Amino acid sequence: MRYESGETEPSLSDLKQMASVFEVEPDELFDDYYRFLAYPCTQKIKAARRERRLTQAAYGEIVGVVAGTVKRWESGRNTITREVWEVLKAQELL
Repeated sequence: MRYESGETEPSLSDLKQMASVFEVEPDELFDDYYRFLAYPCTQKIKAARRERRLTQAAYGEIVGVVAGTVKRWESGRNTITREVWEVLKAQELL
């Protein structure tokens, strides 16, 4: 109910499980944010940062996070929230 009401979002793994239950391809349940997460987003973040020749600190500063957060994104230890993803997209940092 909380997913349907928009109070919370399912995790990527929950969406994959739902797709299995409904016997559909997971991509049919994904929007652009989930497609980003499903792709090795860690590689995408690192590549985008390096293309712009930014340090983790400089990249983080643009989106309002510390360098350690960018490092955790790139290592896969933290997941980028939809809100941060939207900032990255708006700043053309992906």
